[in-house]
Amino acid sequence: MGSFVFLNKLLLKNKFQLVSCIFNVDQSGIYYENLPNKTIDFTGSKEIPVSSQKGEKKRPTLFSTINAVGDLFKQLIVFKGTPNARVHAEVRGYDDTNTIHTCQINSWTDTDVLAEWHEKVWTPIAQSIEGPKLLIMDLYPLHRDAFPMLSQYETTVLYIPAGLTFNLQPLDSGFFKVLKDELKKLWIRDWEINTPTERHKRFLISSQLKELWTTMKNKRLSVYWDQSCLSYPYFEVFAARNRANHVENSSFLDFTDDTRMTIEQIVPIGSQMTADEDTTMIIEDDNSQIQEKGMILPNTVKQIN
Repeated sequence: MGSFVFLNKLLLKNKFQLVSCIFNVDQSGIYYENLPNKTIDFTGSKEIPVSSQKGEKKRPTLFSTINAVGDLFKQLIVFKGTPNARVHAEVRGYDDTNTIHTCQINSWTDTDVLAEWHEKVWTPIAQSIEGPKLLIMDLYPLHRDAFPMLSQYETTVLYIPAGLTFNLQPLDSGFFKVLKDELKKLWIRDWEINTPTERHKRFLISSQLKELWTTMKNKRLSVYWDQSCLSYPYFEVFAARNRANHVENSSFLDFTDDTRMTIEQIVPIGSQMTADEDTTMIIEDDNSQIQEKGMILPNTVKQIN
């Protein structure tokens, strides 16, 4: 509930009037091979053979971006390879409308990879939306260092504290688990496909992730915001009110009631996270400013009547 209240305050203060302006981006490693956890053999067998092409420890990195409405945006796949070399040229040829590819020496996220995501994924999104945007990310040092870039186009960056991403970040709270479960089904379906070289393996995983993009796009992704307690707490109430009043865009947040809350911890990046004294305030009268390096989502925020 604490994250509900803090997000509520942040939305009202910065006039994020459309839930489609609230985004989450995250990265996850995707293994070339997704072996099942169980297999079947006769009782007493001491060795159970499992077919593998030695790709279970090799993985690219997947960038995914969603908004609070449940829209899924273009994905970025990062393969292992030298930038602007042979492998990079190969994987760029796999690009399509919903998926782009790049290379990093270890298939990790570095400054150049994050800049490419910002240029090819985030910038088109941000430029297509007028007004403030809220971008929710984990507290990875690279994300903090990239704040000047990320905060362009009227973007407020909200960082999830370390150790809480699995509870408070929509992509971590369920999206990637479901995606990897679906990927395991595709791996079982395609296990007979021969992939003798790394080029074949890259092509297969790219094809599977493209297929999965469509699969995930058709799911109700807003549920992961509910699971992480970062969905807008009063959205359904105001959406219903707008529909009752025949408002054309029912996702527009029309706030008329005062909301009282107690904020126990709001700290800027780089400062020590200590709880301040309780301060009761009316949200509309709060004149505090977002810090220059973004905000950390507090985990001790309570709403009072």
